[in-house]
Amino acid sequence: MTLNALGQQTYEQIQQYHQQQVAALAAATLQQQQEQVQQAQDRQRTQLLGEGLQSKSDRMLALLEQQNTMLERQNSMIEEQAQTIKKLYAVVTKGSSTL
Repeated sequence: MTLNALGQQTYEQIQQYHQQQVAALAAATLQQQQEQVQQAQDRQRTQLLGEGLQSKSDRMLALLEQQNTMLERQNSMIEEQAQTIKKLYAVVTKGSSTL
């Protein structure tokens, strides 16, 4: 391989590396732009949902859903307490029957 051919090969390798770097930068920039667009769309959806809740029936529905969730939690706690009371009753009645 001549010195000229070696120089040409090195030049082509450098050029190829440069093109790869430019392509990688372009891809990263495009991805970043897509993420920014997605974030803007998400903010817009959230804002529209917030505005959509302005009607009285939507607000009432949201409040009822919150109340339902709270009642479900309370019901679960009451059931757990009932199980605990049953266990305590069993222990107490066992203990008093042996006396």
